[in-house]
Amino acid sequence: MTNTPNPDNQPESNPNPPVRRFPWRRLWISFGVIFLLVVAGGTTAGWIFVQRFLAPMVEDNVAKLLNRPLEMGKVERFSLNSLRFGASKLPATAIDSDRGTAEAVEVAYNLVKLLFYRKLELDVTLVNPDVYIEQDKDSRWVATEIQNLPEGAIKINLQFLRLRQGNVVLVGRRDNGKLNPPVTVSLSGGNSQFLDNNKRILFDGSGKVGKDGKFSLHGEYLAPKKDDAPNGNAKRGENLSYTKLQLNGTNINAIELGRLVPLPIDLQGGKVGGNLEVVFEPTKPLQFLGVATLNQVTARVPALPQAFAKTNGSLRFKGTQVRLEKVKTQFGQIPVEANGVLDTQTNFNLLARTEPITPKQVLQTFNIKTAPVPIAGMVQAAIRVTGALAKPIVSGEFITTKTTQVDKVSFRAISGSFKLDTSKVIAGLPLLEINNLRAIPILGGVVTGQGVVQLGEKGGLRFDVFGDNLPGAAIANIYKISLPFPIGPVSGKAQFFGPLDNPRNLRATGSARFNMAGGTINATNIQFLNPWLSAEVQALGVQLERLTQVPPNFKGPLTGKFTVAVNFDRPGLSGIASRGVGSLNLAGGTISANDMALLRGRWQTNVAAKGIELGRLFPQIPPLLQIPVNGTFYLTGPVDKFSLSQVNGRGSGNLNLAGGSVTAGDIQINGGGWRAIIRAVGINLEKLIPSSPFPIPYSPFTGTFNSSGSLREFSPSAIQVSGGGEIQVGGGIVRISEVKLNRGSFSTHIQTNGVNLAGLVPQLPPQFAGSIAGKFNLTGNLANLSPSAIAASGSGSVNIGEGRINLLDVELADGSFRTNIQTDGVNLAGLVPQLPPQFAG
Repeated sequence: MTNTPNPDNQPESNPNPPVRRFPWRRLWISFGVIFLLVVAGGTTAGWIFVQRFLAPMVEDNVAKLLNRPLEMGKVERFSLNSLRFGASKLPATAIDSDRGTAEAVEVAYNLVKLLFYRKLELDVTLVNPDVYIEQDKDSRWVATEIQNLPEGAIKINLQFLRLRQGNVVLVGRRDNGKLNPPVTVSLSGGNSQFLDNNKRILFDGSGKVGKDGKFSLHGEYLAPKKDDAPNGNAKRGENLSYTKLQLNGTNINAIELGRLVPLPIDLQGGKVGGNLEVVFEPTKPLQFLGVATLNQVTARVPALPQAFAKTNGSLRFKGTQVRLEKVKTQFGQIPVEANGVLDTQTNFNLLARTEPITPKQVLQTFNIKTAPVPIAGMVQAAIRVTGALAKPIVSGEFITTKTTQVDKVSFRAISGSFKLDTSKVIAGLPLLEINNLRAIPILGGVVTGQGVVQLGEKGGLRFDVFGDNLPGAAIANIYKISLPFPIGPVSGKAQFFGPLDNPRNLRATGSARFNMAGGTINATNIQFLNPWLSAEVQALGVQLERLTQVPPNFKGPLTGKFTVAVNFDRPGLSGIASRGVGSLNLAGGTISANDMALLRGRWQTNVAAKGIELGRLFPQIPPLLQIPVNGTFYLTGPVDKFSLSQVNGRGSGNLNLAGGSVTAGDIQINGGGWRAIIRAVGINLEKLIPSSPFPIPYSPFTGTFNSSGSLREFSPSAIQVSGGGEIQVGGGIVRISEVKLNRGSFSTHIQTNGVNLAGLVPQLPPQFAGSIAGKFNLTGNLANLSPSAIAASGSGSVNIGEGRINLLDVELADGSFRTNIQTDGVNLAGLVPQLPPQFAG
């Protein structure tokens, strides 16, 4: 080996021998390789353990714990104490609709306990789960029960089940078994802890319901204990589950809450909040404790016609009772403040008071579209809600707070009570009862009554109304009805009935009584069918002189029976029709009116007069004429101007006078006057004119006269007469013609023919007996029939013996008599037997 020369010619040094580093490096490399192999092998073994043993065991045992098929995703990652599965699924089954999916499932466990104690305690977290839970027909929300796994090589328990940022869709079930619309709950988080072999579960959670609702809850679930009882002999109640929830919420949608919690009312809107403890036991009603707040909540009791809207206030829960404290709500259109207790299992016991409201609000609340008659005013009510939850009873009292107008009549006050018992229905429609109705008209009197209203679109009403001392005339004036006669206070009763959907079909029956003109009017069988009103009317003791302006002597009680019909679509008396009979006791006799009729503002009747004493009607007439008269007449006239001047008619009459009879035929009455054709038969003029200045022998008078006069004055001075007649007397005839009587003055033409003077003047000496013939004109005044008041003129002749005496230019005036006498062949000795013979001739 050749040594290398020292280039610098320096002496050679003797250094330490070099370190042998290569073996150590190889050693570390060997260790590293071994470690990597161990880690890789461990990892591979762990992966194989997880994939082939742990993951299937977790999936299988979780499925067994839930007693449901479970589809776990692939293992995405693992560690010594955790596993993460990918998207997983809990599918629905044939008997359970509940289902869910999760974006991932994280499972934590204690590896030490697994390896050394052979215990696998699972802490499961569902990441972003979507869960669907449907309430079953037994009202259970979760039918799945955590099972106890049988003892094996490894004891497996589910300790925690957590939710992270998930959604839960809850679907409640109605009493009829149908499902409610779903409610979505967004969970920010939730935990469940399983204790005592899964017999006890503690849970909590929080999240959102709907858009604005927030909630948090915690609670406890106790599973049935029957499995723990020896031989399965559990005590009554021990084989039932028990759940206790503590809920806190704000702005929770009331509709969604109502879909989840079984309540006796139907929540239809608004927000609910509060702090509430709820206890669920399968065979017991829900138990509540706490306070809930209502904000603009709308709730409806199914049996009532309207919902309770805009509800605000607090509810205090204790057991099954819910206490309302100054809860403000609106029942239909009626605002009320409610207090009281609602028991979720038994009944209502609520009190409410309304603010003053209009009758229209009340009608709309009970689904009455329009009132039978217009009503304006304000009313206030105190309301009670009692009775069973399914069939509540709404009752109370009401009173008006100001003057109320019903149709056209104003009332000072109206009060009454009402009751809506939803258990009482007719044809499926509830009945609203109105009792103790009392109304005070401003004009006077009182109205009372009671009735029922059958609610609903096809409903109707029936009311019994009683009136006492109502001012009939004043009320008629309000309706612009012109009564033909003044009437007194009206009392009566009526029953109204008809459909609610058409007030024009409202009907009524009834009766009434009122005083009129000193008598009484009874109206029975009153029937009203819009627009007609009919009645049977009886008049008793009505004083004729108080009905209209008749002469004072026309006094007497009027009695009658009539059928009356009124058409309210026709104004005034033109809409009134009537027919009937009546009688009037007048002047010692009776006037019977048959077939009386009233139509289109006019009246007409057939009248029969019997025994009417003319002297009591017309004291001015001579006493001889003051005798009973009989007659029949057809009379008519306007109702609104009932006076003698407006009466028209025709007829006939008769009376017995001075031993004969007088018949008045073709009597015509018009414009307050009358005219007639009077026929006299067998009248004894001596009796008729007892104060005649001339001797009147008994001899019947027969004659026919046209007469006229005024109904207001029946004295001789007010009568006009024309006509004539004759008297058969003394074997001859006295003809009276051209008789004229006007304002008490009379004129006539008298013609005699063959009248024996002895028949006229029985005291005449026999020698003057003879017949008289002549024509005479007489004038005078009935007020004074003395010779000095009678004027006469004419001429005549008297046959005496074989001679004749002619009376020429006879004149009687102012009591003086003047005439020219001619004799022809009159034997004086025959006239004056005492005459000396030398004067005979």
